[in-house]
Amino acid sequence: MMTNDTQTVPALTTRTVRKLTDAFLSYANSEEFLTGSRAIITGGGAASFTDGGPSIAEPISEIASRTRSAIAEGRSQNDVDAGIAIDLHRALTGLHRSAAADPRLWNRLGLLEFGEYMTSRWSWPKEGSKNGRERFLLPAEIGGARALTRHSISRLWWSAEIFHDPDLALPQSQRTGDPYAYVHLAFTGSNAERIRADIAERSTLSSVTGLAAHTLHRIQTSQLNSHEDDQEQLEGDWWREFLKRLVLVTGYIKFDKLDADERDRHFTRIEAECRDVERLSSPPASEGA
Repeated sequence: MMTNDTQTVPALTTRTVRKLTDAFLSYANSEEFLTGSRAIITGGGAASFTDGGPSIAEPISEIASRTRSAIAEGRSQNDVDAGIAIDLHRALTGLHRSAAADPRLWNRLGLLEFGEYMTSRWSWPKEGSKNGRERFLLPAEIGGARALTRHSISRLWWSAEIFHDPDLALPQSQRTGDPYAYVHLAFTGSNAERIRADIAERSTLSSVTGLAAHTLHRIQTSQLNSHEDDQEQLEGDWWREFLKRLVLVTGYIKFDKLDADERDRHFTRIEAECRDVERLSSPPASEGA
């Protein structure tokens, strides 16, 4: 993990963050920058954007440098991703969610400061293909959370934002004393990217303080604690059914008013419903088995 207890990332003041954000947004608004080109990342095009532009704050530069080192050391994708997510969130203390939804901020960081990370993490999309472009470029107009949870850099900051537990209100945060405990968890496991995106894209979950982290904790622990009996295991993409049902009940249950134990009771009921659905949809075992 790139972030550790012995290395503190210098945080920006709220005033500095506002100035930095304003500079990013006003600077990175040319048509060429918004549409992007491979030359910006692979070399030759970056200088024209950095010359005369706002200097990137020291914390951002440090994070980009550590990211390059982590890639060179061959660290796992999840490890590198979690490190960037936590470091960016710490450095951009005070960044409001409305500013963090502006595509120009993340296009700037992705194409310039974190260009090497993006090209090592994702394959550049084939010419004429839209597949993969969402990882490199955010559209000028964002219609929802999906784009922000797909872009290489914005998805990291937003993951830290919604899984962060600053008050240490949830079990794992309390045990570790780490407000980013659930951010680490969000980048753990083979299905981490999909589960994280599925939670983040549902605004009814990500907008309630602590609910995204608590939901993630329940999904991860339920998978680890699945019974050995095939009839009781939570198989495949079961969490999508769990999230679908959870979103439905947020329409009439105010999760922001519930404590952790009360939320858990609702989670237990919804999980039981998911198990029932699996039993009904599973083909019956053959008599000779």
